[in-house]
Amino acid sequence: MRTLLPLLASAALALVALLQASPAAAQLYALSYDRSTGSTTLAAINPADGSLTDLGTGAVACCEVAMSANAFDPFAQVLYAFGPSSSDPSISVLYRFDALSGAGALVGSLSLPGRIVGAAFEQSTQRLLALRQVSATQLDVVAVDTATATAAVVNPGAADCCQLISGAVAERSGVLYAVGRLQGAPGTQMLIGFSTSSPAVSQTAMSAELVALVTDRLTNTLIGLQQLASGAPANYSLQLVSVDPSSANLSPIGAATADCCAIAPDTVTVNDGALRAVGTRVGMSGFDLISFDLGTGAASFSSAPIAANRIVDGMFDLLKGLLPSTTSIVSISPSPAVVGQPYTVTVAVSAASGTPTGSVVVGDGNGAQCTIVLPASSCQLTSVVVGPLTITASYGGDSSYAGSSDTAALTVDRAPSSTQIDSIVPSPSTVGQSYVVSVSVSGFGPPGGDVSVDDGNGAMCTITLPAVSCMLTSTVAGPKTISASYSGDGFNLPSSATAAHEVLRAASVTTITGVVPVGSSVVGQAYAVSVSVTGFGVPVGNVVIDDGAGASCTVVLPASSCNLTSNLAGAKTLAASYGGDVNNLPSADTEPYTIDRAPSTTTIVTVVPSPSVAGQPYAVTVSVTGFGTPTGSVMVDDGTGASCTIALPAVSCNLSSQTAGAKTLTASYSGDVNNLPSSATAAQTVNPAPTTTALSAVPNPAIVGQTVVLTATVSDGVNTTGTVAFLEGANPIAGCAAVTVVAATASCSTSFSPEGARNLVANYSGDANNLASSGALSLPVERVPTTTTLTVSPQAVVVGDPVQLSITVSGGVPPLSGTVSISANGVALPVCQNLVLDGNGQTSCVVTFADFNVYQLLATYSGDVDDLPSSGTASVTVTAIKVPALGGPGLLLLGLLMAGLVLLPGVRRQL
Repeated sequence: MRTLLPLLASAALALVALLQASPAAAQLYALSYDRSTGSTTLAAINPADGSLTDLGTGAVACCEVAMSANAFDPFAQVLYAFGPSSSDPSISVLYRFDALSGAGALVGSLSLPGRIVGAAFEQSTQRLLALRQVSATQLDVVAVDTATATAAVVNPGAADCCQLISGAVAERSGVLYAVGRLQGAPGTQMLIGFSTSSPAVSQTAMSAELVALVTDRLTNTLIGLQQLASGAPANYSLQLVSVDPSSANLSPIGAATADCCAIAPDTVTVNDGALRAVGTRVGMSGFDLISFDLGTGAASFSSAPIAANRIVDGMFDLLKGLLPSTTSIVSISPSPAVVGQPYTVTVAVSAASGTPTGSVVVGDGNGAQCTIVLPASSCQLTSVVVGPLTITASYGGDSSYAGSSDTAALTVDRAPSSTQIDSIVPSPSTVGQSYVVSVSVSGFGPPGGDVSVDDGNGAMCTITLPAVSCMLTSTVAGPKTISASYSGDGFNLPSSATAAHEVLRAASVTTITGVVPVGSSVVGQAYAVSVSVTGFGVPVGNVVIDDGAGASCTVVLPASSCNLTSNLAGAKTLAASYGGDVNNLPSADTEPYTIDRAPSTTTIVTVVPSPSVAGQPYAVTVSVTGFGTPTGSVMVDDGTGASCTIALPAVSCNLSSQTAGAKTLTASYSGDVNNLPSSATAAQTVNPAPTTTALSAVPNPAIVGQTVVLTATVSDGVNTTGTVAFLEGANPIAGCAAVTVVAATASCSTSFSPEGARNLVANYSGDANNLASSGALSLPVERVPTTTTLTVSPQAVVVGDPVQLSITVSGGVPPLSGTVSISANGVALPVCQNLVLDGNGQTSCVVTFADFNVYQLLATYSGDVDDLPSSGTASVTVTAIKVPALGGPGLLLLGLLMAGLVLLPGVRRQL
């Protein structure tokens, strides 16, 4: 195996020129691999000099195909090749190479597993056939859909098969031939024939060995190459032979060619009156194109070997020596057709150039055929077989054009038939009297089969054609529709006919003679109704007695009574209806009667849970028995205002007692149309409900000294009352020791000091219906934020002048304690440290500054047990001297001082 590459579209130019040539000339083509470029091309081969003319530039790394596993479709001008899947070598894939466009493409993976070891194109059916290696000892034949690679087995093959000779596969007349050896007889070469239309497989021993096998399509003969060897050392020669497919006998054609040849696998084809092959002669290097004349057997060699860098993978005759034709079934009218009636098949035969002559044979595959002699375009067929048919139009070709064919599906339907009732004698008739029904049936040919005649009431007779009548006896009186139903046969559709006929009956009288018990009974209780029926003879049949509300019983005559059970209470009108029989008409009678309601029993089955908890639901399950399935409702109550309703057929409801204590539950069934009311009681204990108390505080966290609202929320109880005691630790909180619960909550206000976490508890006292519970809360209490304000007076001074610093701390819990310290430009002022606040949160100090500058002052409050620290800022500007009103000299001196050029005594320069 070796890589094959897709063919390029430049091949189409050469093929178009070829199709336009006249008369037709055989064209020899090959798939050729170029070692130097790593590409595969579709090339035309010159048999004379062995030269290859590429139809395209080729392509690299396309496809890997198997030896002997390619076949050429001359109708579609496509070469098909098989190879192993790159992902799974046990699966074969199909490639197509278009000889018109030069394009190559992967069709897909075969739908059946197995390796393809040989292929051929069956021209009669236009199918791609392949030999598939199912197992080591099993070959079969599959037909491959060239569009989808779907494979279908057409011949399951035979066991013990086969070791094939590569390149020795050919199709002829519906048989796929291969040359090989059986697994059980490896010493004998066999001609193996696989039928392409049945499971038949032939295996015929050959008298000599073949190295190649091919079909000459023009003569429909098998041609082979036989390798001969004689002497020692052996002298090899190659003999052209014709192969008898029935006996496997080999008939030499001319003399053998000495010193010849090793044939390359799968390179043999028939072209232009010669068998062409690629091979190498004994003792020589390189491969020649060898031509064996089909008439004389003489071999000739190309004047030069095939280029050393080229490998020929397969050869084929593009047009099989003829111009291709196309046969098309244009229309079939009418379609579907009717058996025995002619239909017209219109056919068109065309070619790329010129006009094909000859004839087209049209057949339905079941013996019916007609012939169109061109240039006529249609003929008429008359099919005598019913069902789906395949119409085949086969053009036989002429001296310039190859044959072609087309198929079309046609359904042939059965012919319509007509059935008629000719007479009924006598008419009318009497019940039980026989009458003759005469029938006629027409259709395709003399219709066969049976006609069934019936009166619609069970009486029937059968006419077996060609008989025309039968005798019918109706056993039920009344108007009849006589039906004659022809069942059809293989060629005629069913048909039927009807006719009216009258059969007379006698009158009858029905009487209700008594009802027991007399006057009334209870719903669901059987009571006996007696009847009598009089009429013609002894009436038979049934008397149906019903109460008008769905209950009924049947008296089968000659019995005289039946037991009726009414399923609905109330006043009834009993009706006895006789249905009649073959001799008597129906009749009826009525009688009034009363059905009373049945007693019922109500039982409280379970109460879950028991005991229950106040305010929480508990399920009360009740059963009510009586007539049938009681309907209506059951009211369940606890005697203290709580109730629920069960709508039958439900069996329970949820009751929620709102008070604790011992209860007497009562289930009261209201009754329904068929059942009287009833009731039942049961004891139930309802315990106080457990509660959950949740404690919350607003705000949270709290601020020292500020009001905090404590709220206790009691949940899971029922109509909670009582009180809540709020405690800090184990100590009651003043004013919160017994707060009344309203709407499940209790609240009180308090405050806390000093700062720190408070462990608070809310204890709910419970009440008659609710259990006590408690909740806890850890409440952080934080100090009060403060604001420190620093005031400077005056804000601008001269070095050495006093400055009053006043501090006010506000926002805390009065009286504020703690101290205030002041710094200037980050340096503590000694006289302003740890200043004590007065009762108004104020303090002050007086400072002087020795240097001129702008000082940033920071007053820091230390905070106390209830109050948070805070700070305030201010600034003061200190200058060296006071500035008086100056004249010229004074201003000059001031300027020098400001520039730092002159210093007054005792003044230091600030850097």
